[in-house]
Amino acid sequence: MDEESARETFHAAIEHQRRGDLDAAECLFEEVLRALPGHPSSLHNLALIYQHGNRHAEAVAVFQRLADDTPDDMVARFALASALQAAGRLSDAEMVLREIVGHEPEMVDALINLGLVLGERGLSEEAGEVSRRAVDLAPERPDAYFAHAMAHHFSAGEPEVEAMSRLASSDAISEEHRTLLEFALGKAHDNLGDYDAAFSWYRRANLHKSQGTRFVAARHWGEIAAIKAAFSAAKSSLAAPADGPVPLFVVGLSRSGKSLIETVLARHQAVSGLEERFGWHRTMRSICDKHAIDATFPDCMADLPDARVAEMGAAFQEAVEEAAPNSRFVIHTRPDNYKYLGLILRALPSAKVIHCRRDAMDTCLRIYFKLYKAGNEYAYDLDNIAAFHDSYADLMAHWKGLFDERILTIDYEALTRQPIDSIGHILGFCGLDGDPPAASMTVDEVEHWKNYARQLEGLRSALSATSLGQADGVRVGTQPSHGPHPQEGTDSE
Repeated sequence: MDEESARETFHAAIEHQRRGDLDAAECLFEEVLRALPGHPSSLHNLALIYQHGNRHAEAVAVFQRLADDTPDDMVARFALASALQAAGRLSDAEMVLREIVGHEPEMVDALINLGLVLGERGLSEEAGEVSRRAVDLAPERPDAYFAHAMAHHFSAGEPEVEAMSRLASSDAISEEHRTLLEFALGKAHDNLGDYDAAFSWYRRANLHKSQGTRFVAARHWGEIAAIKAAFSAAKSSLAAPADGPVPLFVVGLSRSGKSLIETVLARHQAVSGLEERFGWHRTMRSICDKHAIDATFPDCMADLPDARVAEMGAAFQEAVEEAAPNSRFVIHTRPDNYKYLGLILRALPSAKVIHCRRDAMDTCLRIYFKLYKAGNEYAYDLDNIAAFHDSYADLMAHWKGLFDERILTIDYEALTRQPIDSIGHILGFCGLDGDPPAASMTVDEVEHWKNYARQLEGLRSALSATSLGQADGVRVGTQPSHGPHPQEGTDSE
């Protein structure tokens, strides 16, 4: 293909991409790149297609290549940082964003994203400072206010609340930006103790976000039932534990304490946190594709002999060892890993699971109050949240029944109220020496749902008794954090 033909192919690819025919666009961009290796626009658009398809590792690789080719181009580096965020690699995204802000301290987009990343990583004070700079530089940017609100604790009389209300009522902003402001205003009024106003703002925001979502509770329950049927009994591991880092899967619903436990454990010198980089699904799918197994999970289990399961374990272990060769434990926090625990614990004989559990009402409220970057389509409707919570609790109870000794359940309430004891249980479960590392915990959010008891009557009625922790008359959070519960009441980015 000569240069003129490559140019025509590129424009054809752009047209397919514009129309939403991404498979055809991808093939054409690849044709261009075979003729013109390193063609920046083709690489950039190809990476965008990868991102749209949640092929985050491939998107990061392409954006990394573009950033390396033009090290002084902060726009290219910002695209890389955004891809790293989408891939769940927050520490790497933070590093790139700090570099960008160091070169261009008034790049508002970078300040906004850095504020959000710092907030997600628990660095709230610095997140507030960074996002405050974004607001000062761009006082009409709804996304700047959103980033600031997520990191800031509002006090009475702060002018930002009025500024956000004014912007939210403007006809000059997009519906997407209006939704950002509604979530931000919900957070602000929650901080101020005006719970009726807070819930009103959150209700508006969630109503906007729920439009067009595709979550169907019955279909999701069907998936959980199929997983349980495919793993009706525990099977012994297929091999002796491999050398190298021990995979430690931290699972739990959103807002249940996964990030908190990862942060605490990652302070131990023998532990590395890989955030959400390593999802089991990707390894499973690669081995299935390699052996022409087309069925999706869990139907694919019928076509997976022991040799294929062992191959999955070996591939996953190899990737972990390459990422953290000097660590004894490596933490994995991908939200969807909980679905695959039956396969994971069979394929990885050394793997351990920490299950983060939190009061169901607090969990569901915090999910409803959170704006997710992608996925989590159940999160914008209280009935759907209840259904998702119940199905998650049901599956985790199933896994606990099959793999009791390999799953440690930690209650968020116990972790925040008795952190030394809870962290000590975790270290003992992992076989890690030393005193529990110091950790800053807060109990402010425990039983926060009671401020919204009136608005959440329907949610409470929709949740099962197991989710509410009423099985055998025991409330979630009162169990010893190291002990099993006869019926798990559980509760992810």
